[in-house]
Amino acid sequence: MKRIFYLFVLLVSASVVSLTAGAYTQEFDGNIYELSNDTAIYTFTRHPSWFDFPRYPNTYSITIHDTVWRKGTSYPVTTISPRKSGMDQELIFLIRIPNTVKYITDKAFAVIDPIMRIAKEVSLRVNPDNNIKVIGDSAFYDSFLTDAFSLPNITSIGKSAFEECYKLQGISLGNALHTIKSRAFYNTGIDSITFGKSIETIGANAFAECWKLTSVKFVGIPAAIEAGAFATPHERDKSYYAHPSYNDKTIPTIKNVDISDPQKWCRVKMKSNPIVQSETFTVNGQAVSHLDVVAGKEGIASNVFANAKNLTAIRVTGGGVIEGSAFISCTNVKDLCLEVDSIGSGAFYISSREEYFNPKVSLRRIYSLTPTPPAVSKYAFYNYSGIILYVPAGCKDVYRRHRIWGQFSDIEESDFEGLDDIFSFESGIGDIHVDNSDIYSEDINAPTRIYTLDGRYVGDNASMLTPGIYIVRRGHVSRKIAIQ
Repeated sequence: MKRIFYLFVLLVSASVVSLTAGAYTQEFDGNIYELSNDTAIYTFTRHPSWFDFPRYPNTYSITIHDTVWRKGTSYPVTTISPRKSGMDQELIFLIRIPNTVKYITDKAFAVIDPIMRIAKEVSLRVNPDNNIKVIGDSAFYDSFLTDAFSLPNITSIGKSAFEECYKLQGISLGNALHTIKSRAFYNTGIDSITFGKSIETIGANAFAECWKLTSVKFVGIPAAIEAGAFATPHERDKSYYAHPSYNDKTIPTIKNVDISDPQKWCRVKMKSNPIVQSETFTVNGQAVSHLDVVAGKEGIASNVFANAKNLTAIRVTGGGVIEGSAFISCTNVKDLCLEVDSIGSGAFYISSREEYFNPKVSLRRIYSLTPTPPAVSKYAFYNYSGIILYVPAGCKDVYRRHRIWGQFSDIEESDFEGLDDIFSFESGIGDIHVDNSDIYSEDINAPTRIYTLDGRYVGDNASMLTPGIYIVRRGHVSRKIAIQ
């Protein structure tokens, strides 16, 4: 019996040794690290709890080492683990993270009990060239981060990673970032954000309630933006949030969305108008009033240009579908040119309230290029009177007999000559910023076209112009000229 018992003890001991072989716990300057597989994981910093009266500390800082040594072997610190017991985030006022760290895991520095918080501001110090790649769910939740910082190599930001960090001044995200999960920056203090070339998904409410956010820039075009991703605070929320700006009569909203490629932007899958408060769209930093896109089979996705107040002329060609609410609340559009298969509900709708408070609501002309009337929802347009509908020659009767198109009071046939002068795309206005792959040489055989700064075509002879600033186009090249 004793032999069996001893054999059992030996087997258990051997198992424990095999499981723990190569894994060690190391304390270095009060920091606790787990060492394994040639790397180190930061777990927590020893410090007396503030409940440990009378030895409770004032607020303190954490400096994570880049390398931990054991018996002559170096272990680079690559990971910050989830919160461990004994670590009082409520006392931290400064966190220093070295360049060796690549992963900050779930709840690493989250404040679990904000009522017990002593530190009222937390500074996160990372080098501009840091190598942080992944930030987990709730990693800095409610941690009172203040300083702006950069994450040039970040690839993924977890759910609620920076939620409730309403003192966070700003953050720079690099070109490697592809995923931002839901509520990642919910209720933070950032005033602008730029997404790099690799962005793919922005989760629901990712930047909701960001009370200072006024500018959003897309260098890359994501495949999907989830519901409420950029929803801004409402008037009724003033009493709930203790932000200084909420004492003002107005709450800042997103004023500008800058996109790099309108053609790709048309395909972004959006849910519930995630950029509902945007007022202007610019293309590569240039003001655009005329939008000219080829929809193709994929069409125009819902909400992609909702509330774009700067648009005055829109041309969509190439067939396909304009989905519901694609251009909803574009109150300043006067001219619309369509060569599509169908138009969804609310695609160009404007509410009666918007029309009442904005007398500039003025859709005046629609050019439908297809001999067969496109399928159209009853609520695709907000109004059918006072608008001229131009249709191909010989097609007036078929449009007049249509259940929806026939509601337009004025239908006229047209050869559509000169439409380019109305709908030419203005993304090239001003200084040209293009990637090397997109550089075009000037085509000396292309016709010269001259426009005013607001996009009005004025001819091809500069000697006939009155003094002022104009845009000259030849082929793919545009430049500004001054006439004195």
